[in-house]
Amino acid sequence: MATDSMYIANNCNINGNINSAGDVTIDGQVEGTISIKGDLVIGEGAKVKADIQAENLQIKGEVKGKMTINTLLEISATGSLVGDIITKHLKIERGAKFIGTSTHSDEQITETPKDSNNDDDSKFSFKPIIYNRLAK
Repeated sequence: MATDSMYIANNCNINGNINSAGDVTIDGQVEGTISIKGDLVIGEGAKVKADIQAENLQIKGEVKGKMTINTLLEISATGSLVGDIITKHLKIERGAKFIGTSTHSDEQITETPKDSNNDDDSKFSFKPIIYNRLAK
């Protein structure tokens, strides 16, 4: 792990705001807001209820909230996301769960928009979906 990285262990429970200029891995429980300039990994046993801003986000555990991700949001096979997404790229693996809305954006995201129902040509929205592909 790099020196500018943060790790929240599986026995930690945080209520509040997390701000970091580096990468963060969460294996514990977090409730509040998370603003990461680097990459965020939500581990398999983690439970997060937060509005999240990050460069990249990988979800292996449970997450509820609004996600504003600059580059890639990935929901792994063990991951679960309930909430709304704004991101450039979205990857959902077989077995992952996603309930919410997804909005594509090619622009660098600096803050969470207050109204995602604008008619900007560089963005488009999808209707809410329920995604739960069962592994064979």
